[in-house]
Amino acid sequence: MVVMKQAVILAAGEGQRLRPFTVTKPKVMVPIADKPILQYVVESLVQNGIRQIIIVVGYRREQIFDYMGAGEQFGIDITYVTQERQLGTAHALAQAKDAVGDEFLVLPGDNLIEASTIARFVGVKPNAMLVKKAVNPCGYGVVVIENEMVKEIIEKPEEAKGNIVNTGIYAFNKEIFDFIGDQLNIPDVLNKMITEGKSVSGQQTDGTWLDVVYPWDIISLNDAI
Repeated sequence: MVVMKQAVILAAGEGQRLRPFTVTKPKVMVPIADKPILQYVVESLVQNGIRQIIIVVGYRREQIFDYMGAGEQFGIDITYVTQERQLGTAHALAQAKDAVGDEFLVLPGDNLIEASTIARFVGVKPNAMLVKKAVNPCGYGVVVIENEMVKEIIEKPEEAKGNIVNTGIYAFNKEIFDFIGDQLNIPDVLNKMITEGKSVSGQQTDGTWLDVVYPWDIISLNDAI
């Protein structure tokens, strides 16, 4: 099994629904149990042997620079790239095109994950996405899977076809950049790839993956930690 050596963390967004917490700091720097969410993501990667990390920054990026630095205190090597306008996840990933190698993970910097959640995923063959069962799937991208292959991603449907959702964690190779074009969000890029006959596998996890959307989510995440 070849394990990924590199990861891109998307950390450019403000997180408007988390106001007032994000008026003065980016969403990824909101503290959970005295550590920013971003640090939990980084520590999960380090525990899985990934030390080359590209962070896509944007909103109030100087706070991320000040806290993370070059990554020495976390045992990692950080490269920063900037998304000047926060247009979407695919647009953010496109900014990292020149910084990545052939294969890499992509993770949201504002979701809480444990090292065990991605332990198997770091050895998966691109292109793949990590999925999980959700109690309220309509708030996420619902993923239609047949024989472990993704058939479609339906963003925040009014009525969900199932309860498997997209965690926003992906394994890609550089081919992904050929499909981004003017697409702004990664699920749209993946739907385009699938339509054009490319394979994307759906790898299911039952590990910890918690999203911070609203201020009250901070309470449940503190509790989880």
